[in-house]
Amino acid sequence: MMAVKGADAVILVTEWRDYARLDLEVVGAQMKRRILIDGRNLFTAKTAHACGFLYRGIGQQEPV
Repeated sequence: MMAVKGADAVILVTEWRDYARLDLEVVGAQMKRRILIDGRNLFTAKTAHACGFLYRGIGQQEPV
């Protein structure tokens, strides 16, 4: 979690599924502000908001 310690924001731009398994509560606890820009839509807005993040999903959506 050293990469997010004291960060204002996290920007995800990879499709690697390892990042989809991140515990957003743990990540957010290390950050100064909880802002998540999700370029691959690995998380849902509902999940991110429940963990206290300002969330913006960008990029291609999976088909419904």
